[in-house]
Amino acid sequence: MEILQASMERGDICLVASDGEAIVGAAVCGRSEGRGNQDCAELYAIYLLPEYTKHGAGHGLYCEIEARMRAQGFRSCVLEVLSSNARAIRFYEAHGFEKICSFMVEENGMNLSCDLMQKAQLQLASPKSV
Repeated sequence: MEILQASMERGDICLVASDGEAIVGAAVCGRSEGRGNQDCAELYAIYLLPEYTKHGAGHGLYCEIEARMRAQGFRSCVLEVLSSNARAIRFYEAHGFEKICSFMVEENGMNLSCDLMQKAQLQLASPKSV
């Protein structure tokens, strides 16, 4: 909860997905820093409990966060994803993202390969389930 609170204080867009009283997912995005483009958002995180995947919940959460990005004037979006996370990469590609480059990061003593992906043009959400 502290991470979401800090994001909201920065003015980031924070969405929480629920099923009744239970929180089942979340998405956070904000202005992309250091990309030289004021109308570019960065999708910092999109999470969904495993039992809610493959049923369209992720698609709905993504479509809502993209609609919010557009409403705040963002025209494009970038994100970082682990290169080994084939499922997430397929999800992002299905939503119009393309890989720009790969890079290495060190975290907790591990060297991790990541991909930078970009959606060059945000658009109105499609009702089609992915």
